[in-house]
Amino acid sequence: MSENTSPSPSRPTFGVEVELLVATIPERASDPQHGEGLPPVLRIPDTEFEIGEENKYTQQRVEAVLNEYLSPAWQSTFTPIFGQSQTISHTVLDTYKTWLVDTDESVMPPPGTNLYKFIPIEMCSPVQYASPKGFEVINLALSIITSKFRCIVNPSCGLHVHVGLGVERMSLDNIRRMGSLAYAVEPLLFTLHDPLRRVNYNCMSLRDYSPVSTKVQSSQVIPHYEQELLSTATYCHRYLGLDRRYGEPPLSAREDSATEEDIDAFLKTRQPGHFEPFTHPGRSEGTIGLPGDLSLALDYHISTVNPSSATPPATNSPRRRKMPRLQLPRHTAKDDIELVTKLEGWGAALDDGSIILQHSRGSPTNVFEATRQLYAQPASCNIAKELLLTPRPAISFANYSCHNLVPRKTTPRTIEFRLGAGSLDGEWVSTWAKIVAGIFKFALYATPIQFMDLLENCDRAINEVGTYDVVDLLDEIGLFAEAEIVERRLTSMKGDWKLKFMEPDS
Repeated sequence: MSENTSPSPSRPTFGVEVELLVATIPERASDPQHGEGLPPVLRIPDTEFEIGEENKYTQQRVEAVLNEYLSPAWQSTFTPIFGQSQTISHTVLDTYKTWLVDTDESVMPPPGTNLYKFIPIEMCSPVQYASPKGFEVINLALSIITSKFRCIVNPSCGLHVHVGLGVERMSLDNIRRMGSLAYAVEPLLFTLHDPLRRVNYNCMSLRDYSPVSTKVQSSQVIPHYEQELLSTATYCHRYLGLDRRYGEPPLSAREDSATEEDIDAFLKTRQPGHFEPFTHPGRSEGTIGLPGDLSLALDYHISTVNPSSATPPATNSPRRRKMPRLQLPRHTAKDDIELVTKLEGWGAALDDGSIILQHSRGSPTNVFEATRQLYAQPASCNIAKELLLTPRPAISFANYSCHNLVPRKTTPRTIEFRLGAGSLDGEWVSTWAKIVAGIFKFALYATPIQFMDLLENCDRAINEVGTYDVVDLLDEIGLFAEAEIVERRLTSMKGDWKLKFMEPDS
């Protein structure tokens, strides 16, 4: 078993999945838009068209260009940290050392066009540290692809960002914090993307469709294979999914030693009156005093907070905002059905029945009640079920469900933000990745008071129009450069997205 007892052995890491379409034509065909200053169209050899391999050919060409123009030093900033389980790193992250390119059937070509054959592509970045160079790699890669291929995006395209701790699993306290924060910030983050994204079944809102929001019992929606695991598995809710105390090795050490002997010894340290760290069977003896668990402090704060006493956003921000506050949209069933109608041609729209059912439930669970419910869950897999009504949520905790929270599974140890709309703008793609990584870092490192203040302000954004918006959110977590970019983005999209701002003197 690993002897690494550092409370936080891993640095935050991230990866992106960029969905786009590449324009192609047969090798000898003339370019229908030649001479208009566009990037070159990809010409598919006749032999590839004849055997139906144009998708595979396009995939290979995009991947080859990335490998050609990005040297190994620019592929990934991530290296496993000394002391982490090498067994785990070989089964999980070896796949994510370089850019991976695949086709994606959920990405649909423009309807009614015959100028090109558009090939749906998903580009998956290698795992990166959440560092300036890591984000620069994303911008550079997208710039290379859009200069070497004629690409487009449309409403069927998504932009997904994964955040995690490298080869390590997140602790129960990490998942509690991230679940609470994801639920709180989701409505604000949706305002950074085309409104059509809200009614896309590939990123269904936690606020509208998760069990913690809708009062649907999570036991009603667990897939059959997870029901089987719940009755037979001993790992998630008895071992890997439980808390990690100060002085205990990282969770990968539990994966390396997951026998019944290990689990029984571990559970003895979780019995009433025991506070000792678990290190190894036979070595967790006696009861020792440890610093208070941060989750307990948060739990107490949540149970005593008075939402009506929330503190207004700070006015002494180190930067001066240039944009009036955005009014958080108030969507009616009619509004959402109109959006669904616009999205139907792209093959990714929610059905009208889902929209009507969602609106008939009334107001979603508020931030504080959702947080209380998530903190009441005893294991990470229980939290995942409370946030996982659908297999394609806007912010996905699926990698911490019962099915995936077992030793040596090859699934990533990440939380996936799926609510981003497709984009070819390298600066925006890297900015969105920075925003998601910044939210993740805040969840990991914020003090209980900072954390609760942010939840209170997100709750106010829902209940009091125009008092707090996504720019305030970014300023509050210290993403000042990203807040500047967001202000420009929202101002430029005011008409297209029908955004409403508060009057200057409001």
